[in-house]
Amino acid sequence: MNVPAIDANIQGEIPDAHAKRVVSEMLEFLDGAAAVLQPALERALRQPIGGNPKAQQKFANKVIETNSPAIIDFATLFGKRCRFGMVISIWNADTRGGALVWQYFVRADGPGTEKRKAGPLWRITHHALTRLVQRSGAHDAIKLLAAMQEIGKGVTDGMASAHLLRGDGKILYVKFNGGAVVLEWPEDSDVALIKTVLSPDMAYPLPGLH
Repeated sequence: MNVPAIDANIQGEIPDAHAKRVVSEMLEFLDGAAAVLQPALERALRQPIGGNPKAQQKFANKVIETNSPAIIDFATLFGKRCRFGMVISIWNADTRGGALVWQYFVRADGPGTEKRKAGPLWRITHHALTRLVQRSGAHDAIKLLAAMQEIGKGVTDGMASAHLLRGDGKILYVKFNGGAVVLEWPEDSDVALIKTVLSPDMAYPLPGLH
């Protein structure tokens, strides 16, 4: 299954109408892909994980081999004697025209200590996706997927390093090749929220946390 590519014959700044079309194409594709690929991805995530690096790599390979466009980040740390960690970030279209990112986490610190959990972590609004298209120069859905994969790791790592908590009033600016995403966790939201994406020439506090 291929990510749809739409007309990319645009020079210079991407107009709002085209950017919104790119977002629409990508979200529609994610919906379609979920029906086809999600069962395989879920089966791969349920597989047992062995205690040695070779077995852990085998688990990771099964996840990667699903070829799911929903995976925007996959961090692994393999080790001997059942010591390992893996974090997988998966995005899906939400009901409000944006996308919700779920995180699947597994960790073991020795035999019999494996723990797995999953849940929603952050959301990007339709407006922010539109701006991401424009800031990253994503003329088509393939490039938008690449942009989401680029910011996925930065957002997750940024939330962890800044200890971003619900309603704490912090605003996190996560830089990427094209600008910076603006992330906060409002009191009335169950997940952290990317409301917009700034271009490199827009002023924002440094080193990244306001």
